[in-house]
Amino acid sequence: MKRNRWAALLLAAAVLFTALSSAAFLALHADHDCAGEDCPVCERLAACIETLRLVGLCAAAAATAFVCVRRARERCFRRQRALVPRTPVSLRVKLSD
Repeated sequence: MKRNRWAALLLAAAVLFTALSSAAFLALHADHDCAGEDCPVCERLAACIETLRLVGLCAAAAATAFVCVRRARERCFRRQRALVPRTPVSLRVKLSD
């Protein structure tokens, strides 16, 4: 179980580092002098933009999946509670004369 946590933490750190380094590269080279066709800086800028777009898309998909799973679990628990019969014992009613 601990291995999975460390692997997830390492993966999250790698994705965060990739996103931050892409954003930093974009910020540093946003106003470069383009050498024309096949400019290596422009190619890297396009790759960084695509990386940031994909990271954002994955984050949105993960958030959507999280919300959907959470709502499904809540509905399932509500149905389970509705199926439990209500008896005087479950309602903690004291039946004394």
